[in-house]
Amino acid sequence: MRFFFPAALAALSLIFISCARKAEGLRAYDETVVSYKTAKTNLKPFSGPRRGTWETPAGWVEEGGSTLRLASFLVRRGSQTLECSIVKLSGEAGSVEANLRRWLGQCKVTPSYSELEGYVGAIKPESVGGMTMFVFDLTTFTRDPERNSILASALRQGEDTYFFKLTGKGDDLAQEKAAFLSLCRSFRPGEF
Repeated sequence: MRFFFPAALAALSLIFISCARKAEGLRAYDETVVSYKTAKTNLKPFSGPRRGTWETPAGWVEEGGSTLRLASFLVRRGSQTLECSIVKLSGEAGSVEANLRRWLGQCKVTPSYSELEGYVGAIKPESVGGMTMFVFDLTTFTRDPERNSILASALRQGEDTYFFKLTGKGDDLAQEKAAFLSLCRSFRPGEF
C-alpha cells in the first residue's frame, strides 16, 4: 500500500500536466474507405471510327479499344499472355524521366539516381511518320527474365502523346520486342 499511493500520485500528476498543455502538435485524421471496380470492368468499347491506323503484328490478337485505349492486344507465348495497349493523352503527358519512373514503379523497381540518369541520357529519339518516338526497355532494370517487366514507347505529335505499352515476363518481352517496335513504327494517328 505504501508503494501504491506515491505511484498513483505520480501517474495522476502526469495526466494533469499532459492535459494542461496545448495540443499544438496533435492532428486528427478521418479515414475514408473507397470501394471501386478495376478500370477494365468500367471501360466501354469505343464505337466510333478507328482512331488511328497500325499494322497488327503476326500472332497478336487485337482486342479493340475503349474510352481510354485506342487499342488493346493480347500476345500468347506458351502458357504466358502478354498485353499491349495504345493510349492517347493530350499534351506532353510528362517528361521522359517522369514516365520512366512511373513504369519502373509498376515493375516495383527503384534504380539509383546514376542508373536512371545514365539510362535517360542514352535514349535516342527516333522520327516515325512525322512524330518523335522514345523507346523504353525496362528489362534493363528488372534483369530477371522470369520477372514481369515493360516495353514502352511514347510517340509525340504536336500537343498529343501516344503511349504503347507491352507487359509480360522479361524473356517473353525480348522475343516480342521486334514485333512491338514494328507496331509502334506502323502507327499513324487518325481523326478524333
